[in-house]
Amino acid sequence: MARSRPDPEAVLRERPFARIAALERLEPLGDGEGHSGRAFLAHAADGRRFKLRVCASPRRAREIEQCMRGLPHVFPRLLAREGRYLLIELLDGMQVFDRKQLRPYAQRLGRFCAEIHGLGEPRGLGGRVRARLAAARIRLRFARQLRALRRQGLVDADLERRIRRAWRAWRRRWGVPVSLDLHDAHKANFMIDGQGRLRFVDEDGLHYTLRGIGLGKLLADQGVRPDSPKRMREWYRFCQGYAELADAGYLTPGYLDGVQMVELVRSIEFKLRREARLFKVDAELAELRELAERVKPAAGSADPSGDRHERRDVHP
Repeated sequence: MARSRPDPEAVLRERPFARIAALERLEPLGDGEGHSGRAFLAHAADGRRFKLRVCASPRRAREIEQCMRGLPHVFPRLLAREGRYLLIELLDGMQVFDRKQLRPYAQRLGRFCAEIHGLGEPRGLGGRVRARLAAARIRLRFARQLRALRRQGLVDADLERRIRRAWRAWRRRWGVPVSLDLHDAHKANFMIDGQGRLRFVDEDGLHYTLRGIGLGKLLADQGVRPDSPKRMREWYRFCQGYAELADAGYLTPGYLDGVQMVELVRSIEFKLRREARLFKVDAELAELRELAERVKPAAGSADPSGDRHERRDVHP
């Protein structure tokens, strides 16, 4: 069952942003199968149109507001916040549906990801205590989602064991690095405005989570298709852009494989729970099986039965 949206009539009765515009009609944005389903196209009485996002709480709205104001050249303009409501500039530019259209922006995408990661450091992240709490939530959520796939019969005992082994091996090497990041950094969430500037339009995807989690969807084929010259050139430009602002040394194929494995488990479990876009599940399961084979313990190390030798969780 798809997640229910806020009642637009109830939202209008609260008369949000009356000092800016008299909002008279709200239309859902998107197909209702995404993570939030809480954004509306807002029509004002004077003919203007806006994007209205209804957040789960005022606290979440404030967090998104801080991120958007911290990177005004990346996100559409945030016009105002009232409680759990955000009023955002509506971009009437070209929607990007094809990765080929994003390819010329690879270097800019790298800078964008580095800026997002840097925005959460160090004060915004809340220090090491918040980082450790977030890392613990990531571990627990991954375990819960993997168990759900096992109960659904999509993952058998052998595959579950291989996924857990790969996840432990990855954690021993990198820990659980936490940063401000994007859960949904895929092509449909980027737009090119009328001036040819790249914009990210799913501000609700911003969370303190596993660093690089959004790169799974945006750059997943870099490790899978290393023989593609076009993809490799795109990848190098992305890393070049990232390195302009931060150390890109951790962006190795091995690191991205582990991050993508976590993202695939989350994505498959989400689709099953919400009964949304189930036609993608088979392809994602096939990729998950391949990653579980590719992410292996380092040579000479025993197959771990626990986390006794795991690195301490860190954030960049």
